[in-house]
Amino acid sequence: MIRLSTPRVRLARISDVTGDWLPGLRWALPSVLIALLVACGGGGGGGGDGPVVPADEVNGPPTVAAVLGNTPTEAAQSVQAVVAGSDAAAARASSLSGLSVLLGGPVGPLQARGRVVAAALSPAHAVHPLAVQSAGCADLLDPPCTGSATLDTNVADTATAVGPGDYADLRFSGLSGGMFGQQVALYGRMRIDFLSAVDLNATTFPGLDLKLKLEGFGGSLNGQNFGPVSDTGRLQIDSLGVATLIAGGASYTGLADLSVQGGGSYVLGSGQVRVAYWSDSARYVDLALQGWQVAGNRPAVGSRAVVSAGDGRITIRVSASSAGSVVYDVTVAAGGATTRYVVTATYPAGGGAPTYAAVPAV
Repeated sequence: MIRLSTPRVRLARISDVTGDWLPGLRWALPSVLIALLVACGGGGGGGGDGPVVPADEVNGPPTVAAVLGNTPTEAAQSVQAVVAGSDAAAARASSLSGLSVLLGGPVGPLQARGRVVAAALSPAHAVHPLAVQSAGCADLLDPPCTGSATLDTNVADTATAVGPGDYADLRFSGLSGGMFGQQVALYGRMRIDFLSAVDLNATTFPGLDLKLKLEGFGGSLNGQNFGPVSDTGRLQIDSLGVATLIAGGASYTGLADLSVQGGGSYVLGSGQVRVAYWSDSARYVDLALQGWQVAGNRPAVGSRAVVSAGDGRITIRVSASSAGSVVYDVTVAAGGATTRYVVTATYPAGGGAPTYAAVPAV
């Protein structure tokens, strides 16, 4: 079982920290990145050659709020949106947003080697990206191990900060072995572009802004497989330490207390997802999830969500759940009226996507 909680963004020990990306990446990735920067070393300081990545390369949600209606169809489609959004949030939280621990993973064992991993880069200095560096598995993981990795970066191994234009491009080739008591396997490519300045000697990182790109990235952590995934996302942390992930046409904010058991089962304590409106893809709706539980790919009784946009509000609660159907109590407050509906999702016996039907509550 993979457990995740609200990001504790600090350079400290590996612990439970905080979607279609790997459960458990939150432990392996920061450690491997730090180890690679240490093992491969860095060149001279200064930023410049690694361009700041335009934010519009990341596929985010629309920026104009939808206008909700008050019909049975609206009630049914709101439930569909919540079910899809919660599944996506669980997947993203246990993977891409887990990359927030790039700055929240432990460096204690690495500091014991006499290194503090960081990059002191300044736009005033001309920097040429380092030649691609290679590292064997023993440089990164505890033996016995196999595989290797390469790193292309303009990050110096002796620096204490990174800034816009700094990047690390990592490629893993069958890398497998132990790290901090975890069994890790990684393959594929991961690139990190820093869009904000970060002091790596700090204990918190408000204002953090990263672009993260994965190509054929996958592996496992303690036998939990993930990937391969090819996707691009943007990870931001605000002044209060709340993390937002933008990826796949949606944004995910404040995802907390996620427990993933596998087999289509998870619990998400809270979080907000912004997605395109089902009736107008140029507008968005917000999905606020509270105590959302899924077992065997079926939302569980007591799961709650609120769909909102503009002045409209739709509250959703799961009232019954079985292998064949899930029943939702839905209240739509929109269009100057408030109406209660019962939405039933019926699952085909042979498997596949459910069909949704809504009727006014009696």
